[in-house]
Amino acid sequence: MVAVLLTACGGKASIEGKWTAPDLAQQMGMGDLGAEAGQVVYEFTKDGKVLITIGGKSMVEFTKEMMKSAGLPDDQIDAAMKDAPEMIYKVDGNKITLTTKMGETVTEDGGEFKLDGDKLTLPGGTGESISLTRVK
Repeated sequence: MVAVLLTACGGKASIEGKWTAPDLAQQMGMGDLGAEAGQVVYEFTKDGKVLITIGGKSMVEFTKEMMKSAGLPDDQIDAAMKDAPEMIYKVDGNKITLTTKMGETVTEDGGEFKLDGDKLTLPGGTGESISLTRVK
């Protein structure tokens, strides 16, 4: 789901910035992990990177804290996080491509997006679209 959401980022200044939705944490399957509504933010940077923050913390930092609170030892957490995902995006017209790298695995996803003012609609992996609102 994360890759699908991130797929809609763009290289245009109008798409760059921070985006969220009230149910974004639930859509990502993170609601049960303490990520409350409105706490998940996607940032599409000018240099083509996709950054995810949860409760104001990077996704990596948030995940490490969740693993630690679940009682995992530091060495297991470090091993699990060594291949934290890195995401970049590219826009061509109204189409977007997201490339995600986790360790040696690289995946590419894409589709059409729609930008209407402060509303960004992204293609979903299940055929449903995902609507985000610009964070001001």
